Amino acid sequence: MKISNKLPKIIVVIGPTASGKTDLALYLAKKFNGEIICADSRTVYKNLDIGTAKPYIGKKYYKKNNIYIINNIPHYFINIAEPNRRITVAHFKKTAHKIINDIIIRNKMPIIAGGTGLYVDALIQEYEIPRVAPDRKLRLKLEKQLKRYGENWFYQKLLKLDPCAKKFIDPKNHRRVIRALEVIIKTGKKFSELRKKNNSKYKSLILGINLPREKLYNRINKRVERMIKLGLVNEARKIAKKYSWSRSAMSGIGYHQFRKYLKSEETLDQAINSLKRDTRHYAKRQITWFKRNKDIVWLNFNGEKKDFLRPYRKAKEICKDFLNN
Repeated sequence: MKISNKLPKIIVVIGPTASGKTDLALYLAKKFNGEIICADSRTVYKNLDIGTAKPYIGKKYYKKNNIYIINNIPHYFINIAEPNRRITVAHFKKTAHKIINDIIIRNKMPIIAGGTGLYVDALIQEYEIPRVAPDRKLRLKLEKQLKRYGENWFYQKLLKLDPCAKKFIDPKNHRRVIRALEVIIKTGKKFSELRKKNNSKYKSLILGINLPREKLYNRINKRVERMIKLGLVNEARKIAKKYSWSRSAMSGIGYHQFRKYLKSEETLDQAINSLKRDTRHYAKRQITWFKRNKDIVWLNFNGEKKDFLRPYRKAKEICKDFLNN
């Protein structure tokens, strides 16, 4: 990917769920006059607060012109859609470009922070997103096939049509598998061939949070327990009465795990354990995705909050060098 030194600079903070991206991004935003764009496919939805770990949970914030000011730092791309609407990668990319340009014009530093790898890659690697309108009827057909034949069969169906899809589509991400099949069927072309990279519009510094796996999983378990205390179960119950479980916003981690409990088909402890397990599995998939990118500068955290000062200082120095050179 060709990068010119004249391109505007942006800072990107990535890492698995519960690794501390939000706090590191806030720290860097305060140090470098930054504003944060959330690259998260879940926090875009309204009313899904606790289960998606919105950046403002537990922090001082207010809302101004549809922008969330959290600890005095503007945050974008939060609560922009109802859970019955689907936010595409193309929509994120287009919107993020506009926000970044606005931030740069005001002489501030754009900081992208999030764990949705596809959002980040589409933005900084300038993916050319296939322009294929959603086909509701086709998607329902594919969803029925997934349910009838299982995840492995369904994923192999995709790989037979497009073997290269294995490099960037997770078999666990059913929505992405369905979307890839939809594009292939509608265009007659391989999804991987349509998903092209172009020259980036930015010079990016990508900082990744690296935690020992055991420490990360411990943080995930503790965060789930905090979510329960904050009222996650009631939040799930409330939105389940309003939205269908088939909606993409409802089918993900944080809410889907309570479906059986709310239908009295399993206990609350079983639902909580499922959430912990699924979140750990999701974190593992995120790590696998990010490890493919050799441009990421990894910051080693040991998992203890009191010892975050050293990697925070390192991140500050790396950013300073990046912005000055």
